[in-house]
Amino acid sequence: MIFRTLLLTATLIPFQLSLADIDRGKETYYMGEYERTIAEFTPNAEDGDAYALVKLGFMAENGWGTSKDYQKAHDFYQRAAELESTEGYISLAKLYAYAKGVGKMSTQPKNIY
Repeated sequence: MIFRTLLLTATLIPFQLSLADIDRGKETYYMGEYERTIAEFTPNAEDGDAYALVKLGFMAENGWGTSKDYQKAHDFYQRAAELESTEGYISLAKLYAYAKGVGKMSTQPKNIY
């Protein structure tokens, strides 16, 4: 019984730590500390967290905590959309709709919907 408890605890600790990073990232994002937000969200984005990908894309699109980079935003949004993130799809479609770093007449938005 003790072994099962230890095993369960050991498997939940990394999950709890990743949630703590997302929570810290959200906190810094809403406080306007965008450089810290990027540092907090980057590991989560690399692990495939759609929320982190969308927020990093939004910050790249608007130049918050980094230089304005539409291609970088596109890449973040694309990865989030590939993870079936509704917010990722919408953000990617907006880049195409407003021709931010991508061609406005592209066929890509049709493929997104």
